[in-house]
Amino acid sequence: MIREAAELGRLLIDPVFYGAEVARGDGRLVVVIPGLFGGDLYLEPLRTWLWRIGYTPVRSTLNVNAGCPLRLRDQVQKQITNWQQRKTGPLALIGHSRGGVIAWSIAVQMAERVSHLAVLGAPLGDYQQSAASGQLAPPRKPMARLLRQAGDFARRMLDPNCNFPACDCSFVRDIGRPLSPATAFLSILSRNDEVVSPKTNEITTGQIVEVSSRHAALVYDLQVYHALGRFLATPAPQAEEARLV
Repeated sequence: MIREAAELGRLLIDPVFYGAEVARGDGRLVVVIPGLFGGDLYLEPLRTWLWRIGYTPVRSTLNVNAGCPLRLRDQVQKQITNWQQRKTGPLALIGHSRGGVIAWSIAVQMAERVSHLAVLGAPLGDYQQSAASGQLAPPRKPMARLLRQAGDFARRMLDPNCNFPACDCSFVRDIGRPLSPATAFLSILSRNDEVVSPKTNEITTGQIVEVSSRHAALVYDLQVYHALGRFLATPAPQAEEARLV
């Protein structure tokens, strides 16, 4: 937690956090999804920054990201539906860790209605391997093994009927499907991530940015904010094609 606090401290005194030298947003909805065992609270700095630079940040409504991923995805999608009744147009998704996997599945389902998808330290490769084989991919780092055990226990307690990934539910199927060509994709990985292995979770589509912070600190990393600001300001593929016609 000391390193995370240090990253947050550096972020809070940097002009970028207050909107300096960052392209202004267009007001679109940006849904921010927490990682395993996390909730919306720790993502408050990220949502505050998104609001400052001109976007409309949206909470996931997840008090804790644990249990059946299909149930969690449905909960976030309900929140999206509620917001889209008030504000139409394409939206963006940002997911940290396991939240990035949930964000991917939502983006697959919503297709061209999602203009941008950014994931921070997301184990997408591991989840896609699990979806393809019907068996959980083996954890590659000691901390990941501990979190797997804790996550499996939480799933048995919260959702005893969930047997991910052997269930072959729509969440499992969507994880293995590609994004819409109209969705821009950014994956931010860290060479010092003690949970997610960058080598096995690189996705061949979209952009990849490598930073140096630890797993939990990715949401406070100044380099991440620079990358997100540039990415969200870039026209989505469909919008760019329409402009060139």
